[in-house]
Amino acid sequence: MEKYWVMRSDVEVLRRIAAALPGAVEGPTWGGDPGFKVGRRLFAHLYPDGRLIVRCPPDERAALVADDPQTYSFDNPEMPFLEVRLERVNEHTLRELLTEAWLTVAPKRVVRDFLAAREVGPAS
Repeated sequence: MEKYWVMRSDVEVLRRIAAALPGAVEGPTWGGDPGFKVGRRLFAHLYPDGRLIVRCPPDERAALVADDPQTYSFDNPEMPFLEVRLERVNEHTLRELLTEAWLTVAPKRVVRDFLAAREVGPAS
């Protein structure tokens, strides 16, 4: 029985985007909920109620919450995480949030290669 309250399609999009990030792996986190890590460093966590937790710098987090408090929030200012209502963001925004979160935990060499490949664009 699926215990998630969000649409299965939203979760599938989340998984597809996260899996495309170099070195990212999905695995259970607290309570068996899905989380996404690079090595042992968590960059995203999905709760059954549709809250997606992503790593986010404090200044960016504050700006997102101020701009759209129905979509973004955070409980603990000491923790580097932003809560996102998954059902309230489109795929483009989700990709940006996950990529930015991934950039905070991925090894510097992998980040450098990833960013260089994005500047060049896809191979034709």
